[in-house]
Amino acid sequence: MRIGGKKLLAAAALAFATPSNAQDLCEVVFVMDLPGDILSNTHGGSVGLALHPADIAPLSGANETGLALTSVVRNGEGEVIGFASELEEFPEGMSGEWLSWWTVVIPGLGTVIGFETEAIAEAHLTIFEQVSRGESWSGEVDARIATGPLPDGNGTIIAGTGAFEGVTGSMSEWTRLTSLEPTGVMTGELRLVAQIANDDGGTCDRFG
Repeated sequence: MRIGGKKLLAAAALAFATPSNAQDLCEVVFVMDLPGDILSNTHGGSVGLALHPADIAPLSGANETGLALTSVVRNGEGEVIGFASELEEFPEGMSGEWLSWWTVVIPGLGTVIGFETEAIAEAHLTIFEQVSRGESWSGEVDARIATGPLPDGNGTIIAGTGAFEGVTGSMSEWTRLTSLEPTGVMTGELRLVAQIANDDGGTCDRFG
């Protein structure tokens, strides 16, 4: 998808904008430990992250500028509650912002789908530069990966089922890095932070 398509998607996603009154929001956090919770990860070879498992088929041809990831999902207490997938599409040259779609499935509760534009967080840039020189890195840096399409830089909820059917709000990826190897092996944590409009004034517990 090229620039024109990206603009159309972003414009459509703005229809699901976050409510302005933060008191009417329910925050739901989905957590994925790295690398243990990752079930699979494949791409075209230019992303700089290790393929998993090692013998998974890489993306090629028309799919070469994409990434497909699946993972176990935990709640804030570390309990496994479901699973998720992330599908990404990178621009030509693999630079700048890219497109990302997250689908989180919580069995017995429902499914929530988010769309966001993403970029390497400024706080992570020096880490990736160091690793690109063949040097390992360790520490702890937590930053938001989402850059939009909402005006505040968050991603947006675009669909849901079950408890998430008809909900609106934002859903954004955060990445906490604790180590990164030149081989592309990363440790840390992925978090999807959803701010869901609580239009009916019900308890936020219904979202898990």
